[in-house]
Amino acid sequence: KLIRKSSLVIGFNTTTLFEALILDKNIIVPKFGITNKSVIKNFTLDMKNTVFYANNEKKFINLLNKAYLGELEKRKNKRIIKNIIEQHIGNTDGKSTKRLINEL
Repeated sequence: KLIRKSSLVIGFNTTTLFEALILDKNIIVPKFGITNKSVIKNFTLDMKNTVFYANNEKKFINLLNKAYLGELEKRKNKRIIKNIIEQHIGNTDGKSTKRLINEL
């Protein structure tokens, strides 16, 4: 319910980000200190251009201000979102139960 009622979701490496994507919410992902050479980069979710990344505190505050003023533009590409969801969650065709029954 909280995500559904939210206008903005802030998170890092959480399934909440997938829920927010599905619910068409603006998302900010703080990535302070994570560079292309960081070991942790290999273990962070790549949400492509469907979220706003804040690489430092100044960018984070700027994004928060824009969200508060209603100035964040939705960054939603349905094809990319579908690919992200399928890659991390699995089939989205609604036929999982049928496949399970067929396997049993």
